[in-house]
Amino acid sequence: MDFKCALCSDKLEILVQDGAITRKEYYGMLSDIHQCTNCGHIQFYPLPKPEVLDNYYSSNLFYSANSFQLEDYYTFWLEGKNASQVIFIESLILLKAEYFARTEKPVLYDYACGTGGLVAKTSQLGFNSRGSEMDKVCVEFCQSKGLSVSQGGIELLAKENNLDIVTCYHSLEHFLNPQAFIDAVNLALNDNGFLVLAVPNGSYYPAQVDFFGKFDWSFFPEHLHYFTPNSIDNFLFKNNFEVISMTSNSVADTQLDWLHKCAIINNFNPSIPQVHALYHFIDQNLLARDLRVIARKTKNPKPLNFGRKHKSRLEEVSPGNINGIIFSVKEIDNSKATPKLVINVQANKKLDKDYKVLLHLRRKEDKNTVSDDCINLDFYPEKPTSTWGSKSFWRTKESFDLYVPLLLDNPFTCYQIEIGLIDTELSIDNKYILYHDTICMIGTLCI
Repeated sequence: MDFKCALCSDKLEILVQDGAITRKEYYGMLSDIHQCTNCGHIQFYPLPKPEVLDNYYSSNLFYSANSFQLEDYYTFWLEGKNASQVIFIESLILLKAEYFARTEKPVLYDYACGTGGLVAKTSQLGFNSRGSEMDKVCVEFCQSKGLSVSQGGIELLAKENNLDIVTCYHSLEHFLNPQAFIDAVNLALNDNGFLVLAVPNGSYYPAQVDFFGKFDWSFFPEHLHYFTPNSIDNFLFKNNFEVISMTSNSVADTQLDWLHKCAIINNFNPSIPQVHALYHFIDQNLLARDLRVIARKTKNPKPLNFGRKHKSRLEEVSPGNINGIIFSVKEIDNSKATPKLVINVQANKKLDKDYKVLLHLRRKEDKNTVSDDCINLDFYPEKPTSTWGSKSFWRTKESFDLYVPLLLDNPFTCYQIEIGLIDTELSIDNKYILYHDTICMIGTLCI
């Protein structure tokens, strides 16, 4: 008897057998890790029955809301205590700036929202956010915070019909039937609406090396599915979604796992250049612990061609000078699924205060006409090996690069690149103002 892939219905082959991961004495069943011979999706099979999962989640100390520290998990989102959550929020900010610049409050629905931290955080950031959750105690907690959260599952999501964005943060891997979820999302989203996902990465390199035996995210029956870049892209494509961004960042736990393995296997302590090379390798090849996916609902989707070279180009590049600080466009980094605009900053001296960078991407109507339609991003400088901005970066570096993710996909469109500085110590009505009211044009980006 052939086992069928939950995503594409093709044949599954055993990857890890004999129930080594599932602990028969606890779960009452043996289940092996299989991989699809077609799309590469990784999953447990056989899958547990719904009543087994219901009993597990209601009795498990970690997942039971009765014993869960609801307030702590809620504030993780609001205070940015979790790196993966911060990256997820950043992707939503960029999505809003790119595609909803003229929408006052994009309607966002967080499915399986838990304690509602994502609903609360995105509401603060200008989204019209609501969500749903199966657990009654979590729903009551959300409602006590004044959040628009209802108790229920896929049936609630399927009743929606005007959503701009559906988010699902590290929940899809828990579902018995991912297809039922994506069917509900299709009903709920507007035409050209977006699905934003975070899932464990089935291509996570250390887990592949260890055959999923030693990593805490490959456990059963919580995580039933492990989506590889190819399998999630194929799954979304066949359901009329086009992936516009797929990223996999080297957050701390991934780095430590892999560096520890390197040290054991090779009996050495990696040097700083080797560590940086490792980070780049993991990110470039989508091998880190998590996958973050942004996909747009469309009638004519195109599959993501991994390893493709983006055709974006730079024109009219010239350095800009703001109060002695030189900004220069270096390149477009196309090494990852989401390209990045790389801008060099040359301060010539360590500065005595902190700044934020203001970036305008202003659409050009033609060679001589620039539209008021403008994408605005402001951020602290980003370390090349981290997604975290550093407020003290200006005081420790005289020259560094800014890495700006680009979610632009409008073909044959050019954007004028404008840069400015925001002095974080100067404000009017608690709003930062531009340093010396200066913005300079440093180049043109053509898609």
